[in-house]
Amino acid sequence: MQAIDRWMTEVRDGEDAQVLESFRTRAELKDKRVRVDWGVGFLEGSAAGIDSEGRLLIQTSSGLRPLQAGTVTLL
Repeated sequence: MQAIDRWMTEVRDGEDAQVLESFRTRAELKDKRVRVDWGVGFLEGSAAGIDSEGRLLIQTSSGLRPLQAGTVTLL
């Protein structure tokens, strides 16, 4: 909880780039096959990282898709 409080303070102080970098260094999904239920359908592909807005990037057969919400399952 302390880390979350610290990150929230950093975001409020305009230091959100540091928070995103912290998430990126801990992103255990990168390069793993995933299936995402994003509410109106499913998307399958490889987790490609986190973009500058904090969205999960999924590489699919039709291109790179940013997702900001959904339930991720490892395949």
